[in-house]
This record gives sequence, C-alpha cells and structure tokens, in this order.
Amino acid sequence: MVSVEVKLTEALEALDKVGKRAKFEEKRKAGSPIEVQLNLAETILKESRVIRKHNGAAELFVEGSPFNRDHSFSEGYVQETTDPYAGGDKIINESLGYTAEQQRVLNGQPPAEYANLTEAQKRDFDFARLIGISEADALKVVKITSISRN
Repeated sequence: MVSVEVKLTEALEALDKVGKRAKFEEKRKAGSPIEVQLNLAETILKESRVIRKHNGAAELFVEGSPFNRDHSFSEGYVQETTDPYAGGDKIINESLGYTAEQQRVLNGQPPAEYANLTEAQKRDFDFARLIGISEADALKVVKITSISRN
C-alpha cells in the first residue's frame, strides 16, 4: 500500500509541473495534517484539469483481500484533455467521406451565418433549433423576425 506521504509527494510534483505549487502553499495552513494537504493538492489539480491515472481492475483487486484493494503501486497524474474523442471522430468522419459541412452538422455546431447574427437573433435561432426546426428554416425565421422587430 502506498503511504500518504508518497501520494502527497506525487501530488506536489504534479503541482510543480502544472505551475500551481504557489497556490497550494498559499491555501495550506501551517500544521495541517498530511491527509488535509493531500486533499488540497488533489483539489487544486482537479481545478487545473489534471486527473489521477486509474489502472482499472488491476488497481482495485487483490486476491485474498477482504476489501479487494491494493495500492502497492503509484498511479501518478496525467493532464486531462477537453475532448478525448474529437480527433478520432474527425478521422472516422473523413474516412466515411463526409464533407466539412456534414461533419459540422454531426458535431452539433451552428452554421457559419450564426456568427453574423445579433444576440436577439441568436436566441431566436437557438430556440427554433431547440423546438426541432431545421437550420435552414431557423435562419429564415430569424431573418423574418428581425424584419418585423425593426
């Protein structure tokens, strides 16, 4: 089983890599228990979008243990990505022969004209899409409602 001191050391090394060690030192209270310091370090790492590696069933199962847990190795820390599937989705869509416009629709992104709309028009467009109106019809509705508002 990995001691709390080793876990704290790994967390502090991860904080150094991310550049958040100063924030940890600022929030840490003198004389606080090591478990509290470890929780604080992990909280700061989560805020920095750094997560702890999980090694699946091998991390949790130990033959003969009533708790089936063993932490005899260090999990370490890794940097979390915002969308781990984005690159794979793009490759799959391209291999299926989808155009850029079809990929945009599959990803749920708004059309290019959306950037040119005012805030009120964007709200109208979003509402129209929410109730099931197609993109083309939603753009027409937005243009009609903007004319009637003027």
